[in-house]
Amino acid sequence: MFRCPKSHRVSALAGVLVWLLCVHVAFAPAASPVPVNGADAGPPTDPTDMAAMLADPLEDVVAVGGIYGWHCSGVLVHRRAVLTARHCLPAKEVFIGENVLEHGVVIPVVEGRTPGAAGPDIALLVLERDAPTPPRKRLKPERGFTPIGIVRFAGFGAREPTGRFGYGVKHFTDAPMSGWNCDPGRAALFGCDPDNEFVSIAGLGRDTCSGDSGGPALLATIDPSTGRNAWILIGIVSRAVASSTSVCGYGGVYVRTDIHEPWLREQIREISTQRRVEP
Repeated sequence: MFRCPKSHRVSALAGVLVWLLCVHVAFAPAASPVPVNGADAGPPTDPTDMAAMLADPLEDVVAVGGIYGWHCSGVLVHRRAVLTARHCLPAKEVFIGENVLEHGVVIPVVEGRTPGAAGPDIALLVLERDAPTPPRKRLKPERGFTPIGIVRFAGFGAREPTGRFGYGVKHFTDAPMSGWNCDPGRAALFGCDPDNEFVSIAGLGRDTCSGDSGGPALLATIDPSTGRNAWILIGIVSRAVASSTSVCGYGGVYVRTDIHEPWLREQIREISTQRRVEP
Protein backbone atom coordinates (compact mmCIF):
# COMPACT_ATOMS: atom_id res chain seq x y z
CA MET A 1 0.00 0.00 0.00
CA PHE A 2 2.57 2.63 1.06
CA ARG A 3 5.35 2.29 -1.53
CA CYS A 4 8.52 3.99 -2.69
CA PRO A 5 8.33 5.86 -5.99
CA LYS A 6 11.22 5.09 -8.29
CA SER A 7 12.88 8.45 -7.69
CA HIS A 8 13.41 7.45 -4.05
CA ARG A 9 14.63 3.87 -4.51
CA VAL A 10 18.04 4.28 -2.87
CA SER A 11 16.86 5.45 0.54
CA ALA A 12 17.07 4.67 4.22
CA LEU A 13 14.80 1.69 3.56
CA ALA A 14 17.28 0.41 0.98
CA GLY A 15 20.04 0.67 3.55
CA VAL A 16 18.01 -1.31 6.06
CA LEU A 17 17.30 -3.98 3.46
CA VAL A 18 20.99 -4.26 2.59
CA TRP A 19 21.72 -4.80 6.28
CA LEU A 20 18.97 -7.41 6.56
CA LEU A 21 20.23 -9.27 3.53
CA CYS A 22 23.78 -9.25 4.92
CA VAL A 23 22.56 -10.60 8.26
CA HIS A 24 20.51 -13.24 6.45
CA VAL A 25 23.54 -14.38 4.45
CA ALA A 26 25.89 -14.33 7.45
CA PHE A 27 23.73 -16.10 10.03
CA ALA A 28 21.05 -18.10 8.19
CA PRO A 29 21.59 -21.83 7.72
CA ALA A 30 22.60 -22.99 4.25
CA ALA A 31 19.65 -22.90 1.88
CA SER A 32 18.93 -24.79 -1.32
CA PRO A 33 19.98 -22.99 -4.49
CA VAL A 34 17.34 -20.82 -6.13
CA PRO A 35 16.45 -22.29 -9.56
CA VAL A 36 16.23 -19.50 -12.16
CA ASN A 37 15.00 -20.29 -15.68
CA GLY A 38 16.75 -23.62 -15.74
CA ALA A 39 19.84 -22.72 -13.71
CA ASP A 40 20.62 -22.82 -10.02
CA ALA A 41 21.42 -19.63 -8.14
CA GLY A 42 21.19 -18.70 -4.47
CA PRO A 43 20.56 -15.85 -2.03
CA PRO A 44 22.46 -12.57 -2.54
CA THR A 45 26.01 -12.86 -1.18
CA ASP A 46 27.87 -9.75 -2.34
CA PRO A 47 26.96 -6.69 -0.22
CA THR A 48 28.78 -4.36 -2.63
CA ASP A 49 26.43 -5.42 -5.43
CA MET A 50 23.22 -5.18 -3.39
CA ALA A 51 22.80 -1.43 -3.88
CA ALA A 52 22.66 -1.93 -7.64
CA MET A 53 20.07 -4.68 -7.21
CA LEU A 54 17.94 -2.53 -4.91
CA ALA A 55 18.10 0.27 -7.49
CA ASP A 56 16.78 -1.96 -10.29
CA PRO A 57 14.72 0.44 -12.51
CA LEU A 58 12.02 -2.23 -13.05
CA GLU A 59 11.65 -1.19 -16.69
CA ASP A 60 9.93 -4.51 -17.43
CA VAL A 61 6.98 -3.64 -15.13
CA VAL A 62 4.12 -2.25 -17.22
CA ALA A 63 0.65 -0.77 -16.83
CA VAL A 64 -2.23 -2.69 -18.45
CA GLY A 65 -5.18 -0.89 -20.02
CA GLY A 66 -8.62 -1.85 -21.30
CA ILE A 67 -11.50 -0.03 -22.98
CA TYR A 68 -12.03 2.08 -19.86
CA GLY A 69 -8.39 3.08 -19.38
CA TRP A 70 -5.39 1.86 -17.38
CA HIS A 71 -6.46 -0.45 -14.56
CA CYS A 72 -3.85 -3.17 -13.90
CA SER A 73 -0.14 -3.97 -13.93
CA GLY A 74 2.00 -6.63 -15.57
CA VAL A 75 5.56 -7.76 -16.27
CA LEU A 76 7.39 -8.59 -19.48
CA VAL A 77 8.36 -12.27 -19.74
CA HIS A 78 9.23 -12.01 -23.45
CA ARG A 79 9.83 -9.04 -25.73
CA ARG A 80 6.31 -9.59 -27.06
CA ALA A 81 4.50 -11.02 -24.03
CA VAL A 82 3.32 -9.60 -20.70
CA LEU A 83 2.25 -11.72 -17.73
CA THR A 84 -0.68 -10.29 -15.77
CA ALA A 85 -3.77 -11.39 -13.82
CA ARG A 86 -6.67 -13.15 -15.51
CA HIS A 87 -9.16 -10.76 -13.93
CA CYS A 88 -7.42 -7.89 -15.79
CA LEU A 89 -8.80 -9.23 -19.09
CA PRO A 90 -9.81 -8.03 -21.57
CA ALA A 91 -6.73 -5.92 -22.13
CA LYS A 92 -6.27 -3.47 -24.98
CA GLU A 93 -2.73 -2.15 -24.54
CA VAL A 94 0.28 -1.92 -22.23
CA PHE A 95 2.28 1.13 -21.13
CA ILE A 96 6.05 1.07 -20.61
CA GLY A 97 7.25 4.03 -18.58
CA GLU A 98 7.02 5.64 -15.16
CA ASN A 99 3.67 7.46 -15.16
CA VAL A 100 0.68 6.76 -17.39
CA LEU A 101 -0.01 10.50 -17.57
CA GLU A 102 3.47 11.20 -18.95
CA HIS A 103 5.56 10.10 -21.91
CA GLY A 104 6.05 6.37 -22.42
CA VAL A 105 5.75 3.54 -24.93
CA VAL A 106 2.26 2.18 -25.61
CA ILE A 107 1.96 -1.18 -27.37
CA PRO A 108 -1.39 -2.71 -28.44
CA VAL A 109 -2.38 -6.17 -27.18
CA VAL A 110 -3.43 -8.56 -29.94
CA GLU A 111 -4.44 -11.52 -27.76
CA GLY A 112 -4.94 -12.61 -24.18
CA ARG A 113 -4.18 -16.23 -23.25
CA THR A 114 -5.02 -18.17 -20.09
CA PRO A 115 -4.24 -21.72 -18.85
CA GLY A 116 -7.75 -23.11 -19.36
CA ALA A 117 -11.23 -21.62 -19.49
CA ALA A 118 -11.58 -21.51 -15.71
CA GLY A 119 -8.31 -21.59 -13.85
CA PRO A 120 -5.80 -19.59 -11.82
CA ASP A 121 -5.72 -15.80 -11.85
CA ILE A 122 -2.96 -15.53 -14.45
CA ALA A 123 -2.93 -14.49 -18.10
CA LEU A 124 -0.44 -13.83 -20.89
CA LEU A 125 -0.86 -10.80 -23.15
CA VAL A 126 0.58 -11.12 -26.66
CA LEU A 127 1.83 -7.75 -27.90
CA GLU A 128 1.60 -6.34 -31.41
CA ARG A 129 5.34 -5.67 -31.55
CA ASP A 130 8.51 -6.13 -29.53
CA ALA A 131 8.92 -4.10 -26.36
CA PRO A 132 12.12 -2.04 -26.06
CA THR A 133 12.80 -3.58 -22.63
CA PRO A 134 14.31 -7.00 -21.83
CA PRO A 135 11.99 -9.47 -20.05
CA ARG A 136 12.26 -10.52 -16.40
CA LYS A 137 13.90 -13.84 -15.51
CA ARG A 138 11.65 -16.34 -13.76
CA LEU A 139 11.82 -18.98 -11.05
CA LYS A 140 11.67 -22.45 -12.55
CA PRO A 141 9.70 -25.34 -10.96
CA GLU A 142 11.64 -27.08 -8.20
CA ARG A 143 10.10 -29.58 -5.79
CA GLY A 144 10.54 -28.59 -2.16
CA PHE A 145 11.92 -25.11 -2.86
CA THR A 146 11.02 -22.55 -0.17
CA PRO A 147 11.55 -18.82 -0.82
CA ILE A 148 13.34 -17.07 2.04
CA GLY A 149 14.61 -13.50 1.99
CA ILE A 150 13.33 -10.23 0.58
CA VAL A 151 10.48 -10.01 -1.93
CA ARG A 152 9.70 -6.89 -3.98
CA PHE A 153 6.15 -6.15 -5.14
CA ALA A 154 5.86 -3.69 -8.05
CA GLY A 155 3.04 -2.09 -10.01
CA PHE A 156 1.07 1.02 -10.91
CA GLY A 157 -1.64 0.59 -8.27
CA ALA A 158 -3.35 2.89 -5.77
CA ARG A 159 -1.33 4.28 -2.91
CA GLU A 160 -3.76 4.70 0.00
CA PRO A 161 -5.80 2.24 2.13
CA THR A 162 -9.15 2.51 0.30
CA GLY A 163 -7.57 1.65 -3.05
CA ARG A 164 -9.37 4.52 -4.77
CA PHE A 165 -6.60 7.04 -5.40
CA GLY A 166 -3.03 7.18 -6.67
CA TYR A 167 -3.09 4.75 -9.62
CA GLY A 168 -0.75 5.39 -12.53
CA VAL A 169 2.77 5.88 -11.10
CA LYS A 170 5.17 2.94 -11.03
CA HIS A 171 6.29 2.08 -7.50
CA PHE A 172 7.32 -0.86 -5.35
CA THR A 173 7.41 -2.16 -1.80
CA ASP A 174 9.90 -4.57 -0.22
CA ALA A 175 8.99 -7.10 2.46
CA PRO A 176 10.52 -10.14 4.20
CA MET A 177 9.40 -13.56 3.00
CA SER A 178 9.71 -16.93 4.67
CA GLY A 179 7.89 -19.69 2.81
CA TRP A 180 4.83 -19.77 0.57
CA ASN A 181 2.43 -19.31 3.54
CA CYS A 182 -0.51 -21.06 1.86
CA ASP A 183 -0.63 -24.54 3.31
CA PRO A 184 -4.02 -26.28 3.67
CA GLY A 185 -4.31 -25.08 7.26
CA ARG A 186 -4.08 -21.41 6.22
CA ALA A 187 -6.06 -21.67 2.99
CA ALA A 188 -9.43 -21.01 4.63
CA LEU A 189 -8.15 -18.02 6.61
CA PHE A 190 -6.38 -16.34 3.72
CA GLY A 191 -8.60 -17.54 0.88
CA CYS A 192 -5.65 -18.91 -1.09
CA ASP A 193 -5.12 -22.04 -3.19
CA PRO A 194 -2.21 -24.15 -1.82
CA ASP A 195 -1.64 -25.67 -5.27
CA ASN A 196 -1.25 -22.37 -7.13
CA GLU A 197 -0.74 -19.41 -4.80
CA PHE A 198 1.27 -17.90 -1.97
CA VAL A 199 0.53 -15.25 0.65
CA SER A 200 2.45 -12.29 1.99
CA ILE A 201 1.46 -10.88 5.38
CA ALA A 202 4.23 -8.35 5.91
CA GLY A 203 2.21 -5.82 7.91
CA LEU A 204 2.82 -2.07 8.09
CA GLY A 205 1.05 -1.64 4.77
CA ARG A 206 3.80 -3.43 2.86
CA ASP A 207 1.76 -5.18 0.21
CA THR A 208 -0.16 -4.39 -2.95
CA CYS A 209 -3.33 -2.46 -3.74
CA SER A 210 -6.00 -1.88 -6.41
CA GLY A 211 -4.35 -1.52 -9.80
CA ASP A 212 -1.31 -3.58 -8.80
CA SER A 213 -3.12 -6.72 -10.00
CA GLY A 214 -0.94 -8.60 -12.46
CA GLY A 215 2.23 -6.89 -11.25
CA PRO A 216 5.27 -8.96 -10.28
CA ALA A 217 6.48 -10.38 -6.99
CA LEU A 218 10.28 -10.56 -7.23
CA LEU A 219 12.65 -12.52 -4.98
CA ALA A 220 16.17 -11.26 -4.22
CA THR A 221 18.69 -13.84 -5.45
CA ILE A 222 21.70 -14.26 -7.75
CA ASP A 223 21.42 -14.36 -11.53
CA PRO A 224 23.48 -17.45 -12.47
CA SER A 225 24.15 -16.07 -15.97
CA THR A 226 25.92 -12.99 -14.61
CA GLY A 227 26.81 -13.89 -11.02
CA ARG A 228 25.24 -10.62 -9.91
CA ASN A 229 22.45 -9.97 -7.41
CA ALA A 230 19.06 -9.70 -9.09
CA TRP A 231 15.30 -9.87 -8.63
CA ILE A 232 13.63 -12.92 -10.17
CA LEU A 233 9.93 -13.38 -10.85
CA ILE A 234 8.17 -15.76 -8.43
CA GLY A 235 4.56 -14.55 -8.57
CA ILE A 236 1.83 -12.30 -9.91
CA VAL A 237 -0.39 -10.03 -7.79
CA SER A 238 -3.93 -11.41 -7.51
CA ARG A 239 -5.98 -10.00 -4.58
CA ALA A 240 -6.16 -9.17 -0.89
CA VAL A 241 -6.32 -12.02 1.64
CA ALA A 242 -9.82 -13.06 2.68
CA SER A 243 -9.17 -12.03 6.27
CA SER A 244 -8.21 -8.46 5.34
CA THR A 245 -10.13 -5.67 7.06
CA SER A 246 -9.10 -3.11 4.42
CA VAL A 247 -8.85 -3.00 0.65
CA CYS A 248 -5.06 -2.65 0.94
CA GLY A 249 -2.32 -3.11 3.49
CA TYR A 250 -3.31 -6.28 5.36
CA GLY A 251 -1.83 -8.98 3.19
CA GLY A 252 -2.08 -10.22 -0.37
CA VAL A 253 -2.53 -13.41 -2.40
CA TYR A 254 -0.16 -14.03 -5.32
CA VAL A 255 -0.20 -16.62 -8.11
CA ARG A 256 3.01 -18.67 -8.18
CA THR A 257 4.65 -18.43 -11.60
CA ASP A 258 6.84 -21.51 -11.08
CA ILE A 259 3.70 -23.69 -10.94
CA HIS A 260 2.66 -22.41 -14.37
CA GLU A 261 6.14 -22.35 -15.91
CA PRO A 262 5.46 -25.32 -18.26
CA TRP A 263 2.40 -23.54 -19.71
CA LEU A 264 4.28 -20.26 -19.88
CA ARG A 265 7.25 -21.79 -21.68
CA GLU A 266 4.93 -23.37 -24.23
CA GLN A 267 3.24 -20.03 -24.92
CA ILE A 268 6.55 -18.17 -25.21
CA ARG A 269 7.94 -20.81 -27.56
CA GLU A 270 4.89 -20.39 -29.80
CA ILE A 271 5.13 -16.59 -29.71
CA SER A 272 8.83 -16.78 -30.56
CA THR A 273 8.12 -18.82 -33.68
CA GLN A 274 5.46 -16.36 -34.81
CA ARG A 275 7.53 -13.20 -34.44
CA ARG A 276 6.34 -10.34 -36.60
CA VAL A 277 8.64 -8.68 -39.08
CA GLU A 278 9.04 -5.02 -38.15
CA PRO A 279 8.48 -2.58 -41.04
